[in-house]
Amino acid sequence: MNTKKRLVDLSGYYGRLELSGNDCIDLLDRLSTNDISSLHDPGQGRLSVLTTNKGRIIDLLGIFLFEDKVLLISSSDSVSRVTEWIEFYTIMEDAQVTNVSEVSFHLRSIDNVELQKEFGITELAVGETLSVNIAGKLCSIIKLKMGSTTVVDIIGNIADKKAVLLKLRHGIKMIDNAEFESLRINFGVPAYGKELSEDYNPIEAGLIDHISFNKGCYIGQEVVARLNAYDKVQRKLVKLGWSDNSIDSCELVADGKIIGKITSMGYGEGLGYVRRAYAISGQVVQCNGSDVIVEVIT
Repeated sequence: MNTKKRLVDLSGYYGRLELSGNDCIDLLDRLSTNDISSLHDPGQGRLSVLTTNKGRIIDLLGIFLFEDKVLLISSSDSVSRVTEWIEFYTIMEDAQVTNVSEVSFHLRSIDNVELQKEFGITELAVGETLSVNIAGKLCSIIKLKMGSTTVVDIIGNIADKKAVLLKLRHGIKMIDNAEFESLRINFGVPAYGKELSEDYNPIEAGLIDHISFNKGCYIGQEVVARLNAYDKVQRKLVKLGWSDNSIDSCELVADGKIIGKITSMGYGEGLGYVRRAYAISGQVVQCNGSDVIVEVIT
């Protein structure tokens, strides 16, 4: 069994919404940070941040176009919030939201180059999708990144999950959600409810690649644009490392003052926010008197 290639069932980790109607793209463009209006053809997609009118993070969304719908991926814990937000701002638009989380599955293949070649997605851009048959079942596959690592998400009908899973997991290490969480932290990927929340803005969270500063207006745009233009971001998301196994989630201290906090914890490493002055690789800060080493996420 190849222990580097990994497969994880994220059906309960992520939520899946389908949007239908002629105004879906326009609506999502006016609600989120990225340029969604430039998505025209089935197979296209990208990540975008849903923000409040104060420019704070509601969630990071995956937005993917298909022939008859737009697939929206969010955290499973934010599905209701995302749905309510979209419906609140749907006034005269032709756009309907359906939660399909319970009738679909979501698998992720990590570090499997052979699978990428088999699906023919090696040359696809990140965020692009294809429809493929796996074990005789029609599935949607999406090329994405976790940090610098390419991953392939496989989404399909829940009735087909067992057959698809049996096909994909042959000779591959299957990891559980706890192992996936450790991998997420190691890759420096923020998660909803931890690094992604209304306590933070998308620039602080390192999501600037998912923000368009040239598009039309969206909810929270003025705040996000001002933070970027005037370089007003006061803290940054960073990776953290330590050797003291007794460290618990706590505030981070340096020079006798609180400069940040840990938001996610793994074994000997974590993620957290620190003031910009301390967001330097190799910077030493403290948590309950123990040294914590800062590493900038690139």
